[in-house]
Amino acid sequence: MYDEAYLEETHLVNIQDYEYLTGGKEHRAPVRLRKIYFNKDINYLGGVSIHHENFDRYSLNIKDFSDSRFVVERQSYREGTFYSKYTYLDKASCQKIMDGDIYWMERSQDSLLRDLYLQMKVNDLTPGVVVDYTREVYHMHYCSDMIMFDKSIKSAYDFDTKDVLIDNVFMKERLEEGNYVMTYHQPVIVPRVMANILNYREGKRLLVEAPAEF
Repeated sequence: MYDEAYLEETHLVNIQDYEYLTGGKEHRAPVRLRKIYFNKDINYLGGVSIHHENFDRYSLNIKDFSDSRFVVERQSYREGTFYSKYTYLDKASCQKIMDGDIYWMERSQDSLLRDLYLQMKVNDLTPGVVVDYTREVYHMHYCSDMIMFDKSIKSAYDFDTKDVLIDNVFMKERLEEGNYVMTYHQPVIVPRVMANILNYREGKRLLVEAPAEF
């Protein structure tokens, strides 16, 4: 089942824009989020490419390295709407995925893990880039919309899989000084009929694509 559906719009803003948009209020404490994407074609200014193609993007997400579990996520983009499905996985199992030990996922009761197994097995998907976001999140009044400011985006393409989950990777800053990435996040309600269709496809699909060359 899809856990969340939402719309997003992303812009590059400068410090003056940031101060204006936050209304000069006391800034929120930033949080750090690490995402290990299972591909290398990452757009640091948002999830949608310039041509707005549909896509599925898999990642392993870490908010706190001391947690006993991390998050496996599939972010999908379909005709203007994002869909996010995620599951929790213990740290040892996450390390197995990083090391290419994936056969145990084939018979998992979790459909997302079975899907990731197929993508890694059939389409040769592998951990491609590590990205660290330093993010401030502002919740809008009287609704569930959010504005997020990424004040730092660091990444690494050359890394040892043994170091990623213990925070021992050299990262390169991708944002120029004085620039932030602003994302407006708006949850949407998927009608029950559409949700049933999406979930049916989720259980049936097996996408076979030629692996991208980099």
